[in-house]
Amino acid sequence: MLFESIDFTQKEIKDKLELSISVHKHTWKHYYENYTNALSYITSVGLENKYQINIRSRAYLYLIRHTFELLLKYNLDLQGVTPPPTHNLSNIRDKFPSKFPSGLRMAIDIINKDEDGSCYKYISSKGTDYSYWGHERIEVLNILELYHKPTSCDFYINNICSEVNWKSKELRWEFTCHMNECKNLAQVQTSYDLTIDLLLKGIIDGKVSINDIYLPLLFLIRHSLEIAIKFNLEKLQSTLSAKTKKMIANEHSLSRLFSNYMTYLSKHETSLPSELLKEYTKFKIEYERLNQTIHDLDVNSQIFRYPIDKHGVETKLNIKHNSINEIIELFYALDTFRTFTVDVFHDCEIEV
Repeated sequence: MLFESIDFTQKEIKDKLELSISVHKHTWKHYYENYTNALSYITSVGLENKYQINIRSRAYLYLIRHTFELLLKYNLDLQGVTPPPTHNLSNIRDKFPSKFPSGLRMAIDIINKDEDGSCYKYISSKGTDYSYWGHERIEVLNILELYHKPTSCDFYINNICSEVNWKSKELRWEFTCHMNECKNLAQVQTSYDLTIDLLLKGIIDGKVSINDIYLPLLFLIRHSLEIAIKFNLEKLQSTLSAKTKKMIANEHSLSRLFSNYMTYLSKHETSLPSELLKEYTKFKIEYERLNQTIHDLDVNSQIFRYPIDKHGVETKLNIKHNSINEIIELFYALDTFRTFTVDVFHDCEIEV
C-alpha cells in the first residue's frame, strides 16, 4: 500500500514514538496486556461503523488469535502450570486443571483454524498450493461476545471493548471478515500495513501510547517485511528452482530472505537507467538497514510475541529508546521500494 506522508522530524511525533525502555517485562501478563491494548484500539475504531475491520481482517484476526494464546498461557502460569510450547489453542486449553470459561471455549473453537495461526499470516500452507481459505466469512462480533461472556471461573481476563449491542445487524456486518478477499501475499501485506498505519495514527493522535502497544506493532512491521520479500520473490518464480521455492515458503529469517532476494536483483541492477540506479542503490542500503535492525531484534518472529522461548528460556528484547522511532520512519520511507521494486525492473524490461 502507499502510506500518507508523515513528518517524523516533528518533535511532537518523535516524542510520541519514543519507547520507555523500563516498560518492557518478560511476563505473560505484560505480553497479553500489550496485545489486548492494540486489539482494543482497533476494535474501538471498528465500532465507529466506518468499514475499518474487513480491510484489516488478516492482521486483526491474527491479533485476536495471538491474544487468546497469551491469555491462556498467562492463566496457566497463574495456576502454577507451565505453559506448553504448542501454539494450538485447543491443546493449550486442554491443559487447564480447573473449570474453563464456556464463552472463551467457544470463541477458541471459531478462531483456532490451524495449528499456529499461519492461516492469518499467509495464503497457503507450507510447501503446497493449498489455500487456507475459500469463501468463508468470520463474524468477529460473535467471537468478541463469547470472549466477554460473564464467567464464575477463577480466570484473569481483560475486556477488549466497552459495552456493545451484540445483536446490532450493522455492527455484525461491520465486523464480518470475508476471507476470500485476500488472494495473494500482497493483499495480506496490505492488511498488515493498514493495521500498522491505524495503530501509528492512534499513537500520533494521542489515543493510545507506544508503551502500551509496542510489541504487536513491532510484530506487525516484522511480518509485513517478511511477506513483502516473499511476494517479491514469488514474482521471480520463473527463475527459481523447486528447492529455492520450498526454502522461501519455510523461511522466516528476514536476513536470509533478504539475502536471497538481493542475490537475484544484484545480477541485474546495473541494467537500470543511471538515475534510477542511483535511487535504487540509496533505497537498497536503507532497506537492508531496516531489515537487519528488525532481524537483530527478533530473529525468528518469536521475541515480539512471547516472553519465553520454546525451551522455557526468557527472551531478550534489546531495544534502545529511539529504535522504534527510527524503525517506523524507515518503514514508511521505504514503502514503495519494498513493494514495487521487482515491478520497476519489469517496467524497464529487465528480466529478473
